[in-house]
Amino acid sequence: MSQAPSKIPWLYNVAHINPYYKALFGWVTPKLDLPAGKASVKDLWPAASPAGAPVIVSMGDSDQYYLVEFRDRSGFDFGLTEGAGINIWRVDKLGLEAIYSQRKGITCEGVIGAVGQSVTANWYTNSSEISDVDEVVGISITWLSENRDGSVTVKIDRLL
Repeated sequence: MSQAPSKIPWLYNVAHINPYYKALFGWVTPKLDLPAGKASVKDLWPAASPAGAPVIVSMGDSDQYYLVEFRDRSGFDFGLTEGAGINIWRVDKLGLEAIYSQRKGITCEGVIGAVGQSVTANWYTNSSEISDVDEVVGISITWLSENRDGSVTVKIDRLL
């Protein structure tokens, strides 16, 4: 006898993997590389759609960069508990390469859940000693609008 879907709680808590691994497996190709101090307005489609590739924002010569993606309750993300949102992921290449490292390889730095909201994600270029900080770098994301085609428009600022 089969059980009704509403009685299988784990079935509705499924969400797809982060965009770094999607790109690593060749499922998506990230787009955009934003120069320092510049801003860009971009449309993002749901991660489950064919056009749903994440946006990559590199940090120049750094071993770290950001991936920005829009996720909604479609495809493998139908189990998202909070609905649609924009995720900002920081990828640290050195953290991914080192098996035993205090540096994290992939970190979700922020989530934006509604039009008009913003989030800033940044880090210190010299993470060993805060007192010896060379500079703070990062990005600021603002969710500008929801579009009729299912995409969302965001403003991405690359901070120095």
